[in-house]
Amino acid sequence: MFSRLHNIVAIYQRLVNKIFLPQLGRNMEVYIDDILLKSTKTNDHVVDLDEIFEVFRRYKLKFNPMNCAFGVKGGCFLKYMVTEGGIEANPIKIQVILYMKVQSKVNEIQLLTGRITVLNRFISKSSKKSLPFFNVLTKAKSFKWGFECQSSFNEFKKYLEGLLYWSSHPWGILSTCTYS
Repeated sequence: MFSRLHNIVAIYQRLVNKIFLPQLGRNMEVYIDDILLKSTKTNDHVVDLDEIFEVFRRYKLKFNPMNCAFGVKGGCFLKYMVTEGGIEANPIKIQVILYMKVQSKVNEIQLLTGRITVLNRFISKSSKKSLPFFNVLTKAKSFKWGFECQSSFNEFKKYLEGLLYWSSHPWGILSTCTYS
């Protein structure tokens, strides 16, 4: 039976969105089985948590206590750093690119472009800055890491060192949780 359910994740996400519809966007974000509850004030956060707990009781959902953090000022959620100031690029992901050396193989370029793609939303004019790396991939049979690629890579690293965060909303208190 399950072999025919090719889009089960999409169905589940739609169901979760329907369950939490009144809270989505207002004070909550949900991605499959991960929840981010966001509030500007401590009193609001308690009320928001109570509202979420009521939905959980109604639909008989359970929290995984090992994966919950309540009332925190920030943390890692879906590989992004969520803070009071908004969403920031994960510094670990930036450090990985900063410590990369000269690329000598096609699969190393693929790793680099994949890592750049993860940070895309935080990099101004990302496609222009990373174009030389993608061009090398299109000519993979005649692979050559030339001067243009190296200078672009060095400029890209300098940009990442000074990367500021992208901010959406100043949420004061956050709670994250995984449920089943």
